Amino acid sequence: MLKKTLVVAALVVTLGLVAALWLLWGRTVVVELGPAELQRALERGFPVEKTYLVVIKLELSEPTVALQESSDRIGLAAKVRVGFLDTRATIRGTVEVSCRVRYDAARGAFFADDPRVERLSIEGHPKSYLEKTTGAVTWILRGVFENTPVYTLRAGDTRHSFAKLLLKDVRVTHGTLRLTLGLGT
Repeated sequence: MLKKTLVVAALVVTLGLVAALWLLWGRTVVVELGPAELQRALERGFPVEKTYLVVIKLELSEPTVALQESSDRIGLAAKVRVGFLDTRATIRGTVEVSCRVRYDAARGAFFADDPRVERLSIEGHPKSYLEKTTGAVTWILRGVFENTPVYTLRAGDTRHSFAKLLLKDVRVTHGTLRLTLGLGT
């Protein structure tokens, strides 16, 4: 009798899960993040100062988010201060970076990832160090971004719980970063 009850209970649970997946298949949850919200999230990792390859001391500060329409990347500009340990010289400028969005389903969190230096503008920067400085900026930002989520889905929201399965699209639309999640195609 107990065995028969367990089989029936397992069958009911399985059918319930199949029905829930069937109802949710193709449904999506859209999270829209404006520049101000992204700005607040990314500012948590700044200012940051690191020494790279025992040659370059870099400080990144005052990040500013810029969203480009139809892009799948977050734009970011920051002030940069570069010090060369062999000359003790310090120069200042700006860096513009773009990052794609990575979704960590287990944590239900979105992260800026794959930072790419689009433009490095530092007056008086020695050309021989330009590649090292670009590499240093990328290295520092990877460290900042891997620990600073841009957005985390709310644990108590049922729609967000189901949406944790798949990131379907990332796109800047009408000045907001639009993250589409869900099941199915």
